[in-house]
Formats: sequence, structure tokens, C-alpha cells
Amino acid sequence: AADNPVVVSLFGESGCPDTTGFIFGPLKEAEEAVGEILRVSWTPFGNAYYITKECGGVPAPPGCSSSRTCRYNSTVRDCYFQHCGLGGHPRLADCYGPGVVHCQHGAAECFANRLEACVKVRDPAGSWPIARCIEKAFYDGTLRNGHSSHQEVTKVAQGCGAPEAALSCATSDSAGDAAVEQMAKETPPHPGVPYILVNGVVLENEKQLIQAVCKAYQGPKPAGCSGTPLPSLASVRTAVRA
Repeated sequence: AADNPVVVSLFGESGCPDTTGFIFGPLKEAEEAVGEILRVSWTPFGNAYYITKECGGVPAPPGCSSSRTCRYNSTVRDCYFQHCGLGGHPRLADCYGPGVVHCQHGAAECFANRLEACVKVRDPAGSWPIARCIEKAFYDGTLRNGHSSHQEVTKVAQGCGAPEAALSCATSDSAGDAAVEQMAKETPPHPGVPYILVNGVVLENEKQLIQAVCKAYQGPKPAGCSGTPLPSLASVRTAVRA
């Protein structure tokens, strides 16, 4: 691995088709082509939001699996992250509870986000392979939003190598809540997911990930960079710093 790898910060949510499509499309291609010069930082919260007095929102009905059936509201999301996400201001008194977390695709997504958050807070450097493995189960249909139980998500996570401490965290009110809160605080305002930063710069076209990583890397370019046209300046813009 490179001494100063390019950090690909990925903000998304468990089982979201757009998120898993990116993970097992452009990101998988980049990890295979130039994996030695990149590091993935995965933050599992995505478009979720806590229900607050200021921004509103309603609980997701049991068994829901889509924005429509879960009564998801993107206006509430935008308000929430303006106040409660990374760099949010002014903070709301109830940014992180007692209101419940509303996930875009329902309970399985919420629990998988929570479990992956628990894995990350316990081992930030080693969490991505476990999270990617869990997301693969959503991608291939082993897990399904609106259908899979917490027990089924847990069984997949065990098979992916999630440590027992992370599994216990996910079912603990205090530890699990704290892990989810940390992910919410680390998620910047965003128009949708997947939301991707390459060394802090927004990636506008996810299909240009390899080119963006190669351009950002300061050391000798690996073979995977050869033949990839560099993205134009118009395709990237600097992320708003908190």
C-alpha cells in the first residue's frame, strides 16, 4: 500500500441500490485497478435523519422498503443536515434524539447502518472490508430492505467477520446509539447518495473515480493509472469545508 493513499470518502446507506451500485461498480473497478494507492472511508448514515421538532419528519412504517412506502422526505433531510450534519449550524437541541432515526429504505437499512457504524467506531482502519461484505449481501439479494430481519443482518455480519463487540454494540441502546450519532455528525450536507469525496474534493461523475484517484495521488502512478484520461476541472469541485 502507498504511504500517502488517496482517501475516497463514501457517504451512503446500507442496501441503497445507488450506493451498492457504486460500491460494486466504479469503486470495485478502482479497488482492483489502483487499490494500492487508495483508502476507502465509509460512513454508513447517508440520507437518514433523526426526527426533530425544527425539521419535522415521521417514523417509517414497519415493513417499508422505499422512499414512498417509508414516507421519506428529502426536504426534512436537507433541513436536518443543515443543522445537524458535519459543519451544521445552528445545532438543534434534539439533533441526535430523543426522536428516532428515519432511514430511507426502512428497518433493515437502519440496523445494518447501525451495525456497520459499530464496526467502524471500534476499528476505523479495518472496518471497510466487513462493511463491503455486508453490502454485497444486499447487492446480490441475500439481504433485502423491507424483508430482512435484524437476525438475518446479524448472521451475514458474523459471516463477514464482524467482531462480537460490534454485534453487541448494535443491540445495545447506549453504544449503538452513540455509534449512529457519530456517523450522523460525520456526514456533510449532500444532495443524495452515494456522495463521494476524493481527498476532500467532490466527485461529480462517479464513473471517473479511477481518473480522479490517479490525478490526486502524489507519488509514482501505478500501472492501473495508465491510459485513463484525467478528469476535466469542470467535473470536480472543492467540497465545502466545515
